[in-house]
Amino acid sequence: MKRQAIIDIKEKLIRGDRKALSKVITMVESSLSKDRDSVAQLFDLLLDVRRQSVKIGITGSPGVGKSSFLNTLLQQPYFMNKTVAVLTVDPSSSLYGGSIMGDKTRMSDVMDMKNIFIRPSPSKGDLGGMNTRTWETVKICEYAGFDYIFVETVGVGQSEIEITHLVDHVFMLLQPGSGDEIQGIKKGIMEVVDSFVISKSDLDKDLAHQSQQQLKNIIGLISSTGKTGKSIYKVSNLSGEGFAPIAKSIASIQSKDTEDYSYWLKKQWQQWILEQFTNHPAIADISTQVIDQVNRGELSHTDALIKLQEKFIQTCFKKY
Repeated sequence: MKRQAIIDIKEKLIRGDRKALSKVITMVESSLSKDRDSVAQLFDLLLDVRRQSVKIGITGSPGVGKSSFLNTLLQQPYFMNKTVAVLTVDPSSSLYGGSIMGDKTRMSDVMDMKNIFIRPSPSKGDLGGMNTRTWETVKICEYAGFDYIFVETVGVGQSEIEITHLVDHVFMLLQPGSGDEIQGIKKGIMEVVDSFVISKSDLDKDLAHQSQQQLKNIIGLISSTGKTGKSIYKVSNLSGEGFAPIAKSIASIQSKDTEDYSYWLKKQWQQWILEQFTNHPAIADISTQVIDQVNRGELSHTDALIKLQEKFIQTCFKKY
């Protein structure tokens, strides 16, 4: 993209042009070198733009109702006069790399509202509930001037603590009766979550109450290194019960400029190194060879690793 075109798209972006925003996010998610060059130039031009959005993370196990929760939450009166971006990360197929963008269909009540922008993205197989470009997409939405940016993670449990490097407040959704699940994930993600939401509480109110009490007890046992003062809410997507207090709590959250640039820079740098290593012809050849030898029982996995390490050093440092 020519320099003037990038300047033009920057001006449209900071004016809140949705078409420009969508185009930039597509470039951010692209792996093409020409798009990455354009994104680099755009971020350079945006260095003098100072805007901060309140960033909210939504996490929880698959099927707990994260998208439905957002669909009901964003219909609360408080959000009617706010501009909101919703970034949903959908799981990518391990076989084909594609992604079924189902989250958007569960936000049908708000997807056509003029003040709300919804963008699904594939996880691309990354752990942590997001892909490595999510933080860039968040920054682009922030430059576009949104009051709130919601980031809905894939929903894989304990590994999703990466969201804390990106947002100001994390809500974790749990279903009534998920006691064993709560016990299983209490270390890690539960230590860094700010608020808990028991979804679908109307299905069994007694069970929802029991889950709330159990959650209170478990929070009390969490290490002192975790966040304190965690809130617990019970909601019903069908009736809308319990959402008003959550909207009120969100209204009090202040942007803390929480992006951990060093964390995301390091993560992207590591991914680039891995891609360069695995895609190098010499590495690919020996990788195929040693894997076949290991599968045939002719080579131990430790010796296979040594061979790959030696080839890596020979390939990458041969000039030195």
